[in-house]
Amino acid sequence: MVVQLEEVRVVSVVGLKTQFKIPPHDAIIVDDVPFIRLQSNSWTLMNVVFERNENAPTTLMGRERASEKLSLSCCVGLNTMLQLRNEAQAQHLAPAGGSTLFQGGGVDANAKKKKQNVVMTRLEMKSKRTEHVPITIDITMDGTTHTIEVLRPVHAKDALYVKYDAETLRVVLQYMRQSGFTEMKQNLKHQGAAGIQKRGGGFTVVTSDNQGQKRYKKAPNLDDAVHLLNNTNNDDGDPGFDDGMGEHDDVEISDGGARDASGYDQP
Repeated sequence: MVVQLEEVRVVSVVGLKTQFKIPPHDAIIVDDVPFIRLQSNSWTLMNVVFERNENAPTTLMGRERASEKLSLSCCVGLNTMLQLRNEAQAQHLAPAGGSTLFQGGGVDANAKKKKQNVVMTRLEMKSKRTEHVPITIDITMDGTTHTIEVLRPVHAKDALYVKYDAETLRVVLQYMRQSGFTEMKQNLKHQGAAGIQKRGGGFTVVTSDNQGQKRYKKAPNLDDAVHLLNNTNNDDGDPGFDDGMGEHDDVEISDGGARDASGYDQP
């Protein structure tokens, strides 16, 4: 029998039943100061953000934990903090003396310029991620500006790490709860030989003919796709397919310790 022990950090919000739990691999120690990762698919973080929140979309309320569609990718507050962090890093990397965006005033503004992308190798990115550097971002909430510490990203899509203390997490959680949410997009899947797939701005109807060959037809909306699917199956004599269409708070933190992580993970 093998026994493993882990120390988990816990964030509690007064007035809420749920708790935000941070496992050891989601914490990074920088000069004895812990920073924790805000994962968009963290179920405990989602519970704290959505519980008793009038701003949460009604489609998110009452869902079971098994739902694979639920995430914080629709949270405006989280996405805004990611954007602010990336902008702060961009300003830090800006050349001395200001931006070079508008250099060369004699050139026609409408002239096309070849875009130059700075490419960083995976080895360089891995090396950068071992250099944990805190930076600050400003969050405006209820007319007040709050400055919080986050870790510098290496890539724009790196997960957001915030300082692990009560005041920072009070601001972060409150900002995530009250900044609103965008509409969550649901993917339609087909699970049999025939069904409907969501493709771009329209739908693709997938059917099989009498010889078992797949046929693909496009439809501009879901109603037309269902109608097309039913008519196609009636013509081919292939009923019985499955279309696959199912359907201001106080914060308390418990410090259980954390081990240093090697770098950022994708959110």
